[in-house]
Amino acid sequence: LGDAEKMVGTLFGNGNTIAKVDGDKIDAVEFQKRYEEASQQLQNQGQTVDAALVQQQVIEQMISERLLEKELESVGIDVSNAEITEAMTGKNANMMVVQFARQMGVESPAQLYDLLYNPTKYGANEQQVAEAKAQWEKLQGDVIKNLKYSKLQTLIAGAIQPNKLDRKQINGENAVTS
Repeated sequence: LGDAEKMVGTLFGNGNTIAKVDGDKIDAVEFQKRYEEASQQLQNQGQTVDAALVQQQVIEQMISERLLEKELESVGIDVSNAEITEAMTGKNANMMVVQFARQMGVESPAQLYDLLYNPTKYGANEQQVAEAKAQWEKLQGDVIKNLKYSKLQTLIAGAIQPNKLDRKQINGENAVTS
């Protein structure tokens, strides 16, 4: 990493920048944090960690995220508070949120939300609640990203329509019976 930081400093002129995506800088501290999280996750799963491969995957993921964020912004895709609330605590809450609630030992995401934001009601330990709240907020960010990406996929899928030749070929393939 030390050599990479020196090389990046030479390329971009700032030792705090790992890469630039359309003028948007990827900070070295953010990259290091994401790298450590990814390495830790692999270790927790019992997998061997190839530092170079993990670094490559993390930087590619960060670049992809920046590009998608720019695209979402240019198209104007956003999610409402109602959509976020529904995805986090509604009847059809996101599966990641449901699993997190189960890990925390509560029946539903709505009950977990109540526990996190009204800990005295449940007599909960402040330190545990603070850690769980940080995980909840990270999870909320992930859910918001997934909602936006889903909207973008729907927009793209709706924009792709078969032309006359495609429809003719599909009809021809479906017209044969045996």
